[in-house]
Order: sequence, then structure tokens, then C-alpha cells
Amino acid sequence: MDMRIHALSGIPAAVLHGRQRIDRMAKLDVPGEPQVAVGQERSWSGVSVCTMEMRWPDGSACHEITRSRASLWIILEEVGGRYEHRTAPNEPLRSVRTGTHVMSLVPAGMELWGYSRGIRFVRALRITFDLEQAGLALGDRRLAPAFAEPRLMFTNDSLWQIATLLANECDKPRGIDGLYGESLATALCVELLRLGAADNRPVARGGLAPWQMRRITEYMEAHLNETIQLSDFAQLAGMSRSHFSQAFRTSTGMPPHRWHLNARIRRAQELLLDTSLPLVEIALRTGFADQSHFTKSFQRQVGTSPGAWRRSRRN
Repeated sequence: MDMRIHALSGIPAAVLHGRQRIDRMAKLDVPGEPQVAVGQERSWSGVSVCTMEMRWPDGSACHEITRSRASLWIILEEVGGRYEHRTAPNEPLRSVRTGTHVMSLVPAGMELWGYSRGIRFVRALRITFDLEQAGLALGDRRLAPAFAEPRLMFTNDSLWQIATLLANECDKPRGIDGLYGESLATALCVELLRLGAADNRPVARGGLAPWQMRRITEYMEAHLNETIQLSDFAQLAGMSRSHFSQAFRTSTGMPPHRWHLNARIRRAQELLLDTSLPLVEIALRTGFADQSHFTKSFQRQVGTSPGAWRRSRRN
């Protein structure tokens, strides 16, 4: 992939220049910026897409990623910690991550920061929108309602699936086929139209309370190499199994078993990156029956085998 190394991640000239910006960062006592590799940007009908890979030698991150246009930021992969979006660098770190496959929808020009402590590597997809041009491509439909309010760190399976297809095509050496890229960009905008319409509906109720979500996710992280029953989670939350299953899905957008699998894959990625353990040992440490089961699950979730993923990240 044709990547260009930048000290920053593309901040508009109107936002916090030079010494003024440095002074502000120093006063806030936040960690430094990562090294960011930005792929070639490709555009179709008002939708511009590029992948970004970010690395932090010291495991800490705080960098401004404000854009002049409406944008959708999708965290494709993270290793060694948690990465999140926030509207100011001094906001507290969220104590609970409600699942993986998270993204942020940001109005044009709104201040946005990427922040984490204890992170090693993040791969993200940045999508920016010319709302007028994108709307014309949809038959003169208005895309702006989807960006009326910021929506940070949420999950949406349909947007995630389209975004991963865009990311995979952007990474191909010969570039994306024009017609296919146009189709994916249009499908993405249609999902955003639906999201904007859904935001005007009554808010769904019945999710887990923050303390319940924290207790469940901490338990999952502590028992990655064990088989956990739905009844175990329900008991921790003080609910029936059926009530817990529905509440967890409402809070995270996925069933408990998928969240647990995602957590096991994240742990496996950390071991692949930080150790020289053989794949069979990593499989056992993360709760898979054997190396074959681990390889199949990893490839299904990540899109490549554990061995290939380890070699590409170490290179």
C-alpha cells in the first residue's frame, strides 16, 4: 500500500496553528502525537476515503483530527489498549467500551481528538463527505440530517460492513474499480440516510446499566481462555438469561458470545505482536480448542491468518 508518513493527521489550517497549539497541549498535559501513515485518498460522488495506520512508541496518544467537512471515523483494528474519539483532549477516558467495531460521526469543522493510553497500534478508516455532491448522487436527497449532531463511539453493523469493504479495496495496489467504489459509496450514504431517520425515533430502552456493563466486560476480559455460559453473565447482572441477552444486545449492538469472541481475538493480537509464542500456545491462552480453531476464527474476524497478520505488523 502506498503510504506517506506524516507527523500530523491532516488538520485544517484554520485550526490551532503553530505555537498557540503547542502551548495549549502543554497546558493540558496530554501525551504526544503518534506517527501516522496515511494511504492515498480516493473519492466517488462526494465521498472521500483513506486508511490510516497509527503507532505510539510510548503507548500514549493525543492528536487532533478535526476536519473541515462532515466525517465518519471507523476504528478497524486496535492492538494493546483502547483508542477513542473525543471532543476535547482533556475529557476523561471512557471507562466502558460497549463492544468493538466502533465509529464516530462528526459534523463539519467540529473539534475532534484521538486519544488513548496504553495503545500500540490503530488502523482506522477516515471518510469525509461533500454533503451537497453526495446528496445529488442519491437523487437530490439530503444527507445533512445524519450529521446534525455528533455521535461518538457507536456501533452499526451495516456501516461497519460497507466500511471494511471500502478499506480492503483502498488497500489494493492497483486501486479500486470505479464502478465498485461508486456502489460502495452510495450504499454507505443510504445507510447514513437511514441512520438520520432513525435518530428521530424514540430511543430504545432496556439496556444494561453502566455498572452492569462494566462488571460483565471485566469478567469477560478476565476469563478469555474459559468457556462462559450465558447464565454466568445473567447472574453477574442480576437478570434472567433472556432479559440479559436482550439488554446486552441493546447496549452493544451484538450478542454476548460475539463480544467475548472479539475480546479473545484482541488478546490474541496482543500476544502475536508482543511475544514469540507459537500459534498453538496463543490459541490455548485465548480459549480456542486448538490451532486450527484459532486460525479459522481469527481469519473470519480479521480477514487474514494469525501468522500473516503477525508478519505484516512486525515488518
